[in-house]
Amino acid sequence: MNKFFKVLLTSMMALTLAGGLVAQDTPSAEEKEYVYRDSLFNVIAFKAGQLPAAKAQGDQAGFQEIAGEIAYLAGMITDGFQIENNIPENSLALPAIWEDFDDFTEKAHNLQNAAQALADSGNMDDYDPRGFGGESCGGCHRDHKARAN
Repeated sequence: MNKFFKVLLTSMMALTLAGGLVAQDTPSAEEKEYVYRDSLFNVIAFKAGQLPAAKAQGDQAGFQEIAGEIAYLAGMITDGFQIENNIPENSLALPAIWEDFDDFTEKAHNLQNAAQALADSGNMDDYDPRGFGGESCGGCHRDHKARAN
């Protein structure tokens, strides 16, 4: 992953947290953690949405870079779930995350490993957006994320 992306991601997360600080005098640790993970999942979703376009354009280098970025981001998922049962209003997290945190951690690693495998191989033919989302992302969402209303 390039240095620019890391700086951009860190800046985006800092601005998101800073925005919360301006809106409230003292955000709680639970609020900060929620903002962190919500921001992280939004960035992962954005990057995952770029994979099909890179594949369609035949942009192997771009595809590999995006997959590597997703792998890097996926390695940060469990950091956003350290406060047990942190389910504030608007959160789609389910208690099952903390009831079997090992399973949740394993699924986060599965996403990281699947993305890293795409980044390493560069074989765009191995990438199926339905399979990647269904097995890697969806494998976690089925058990750990409530459906949005």
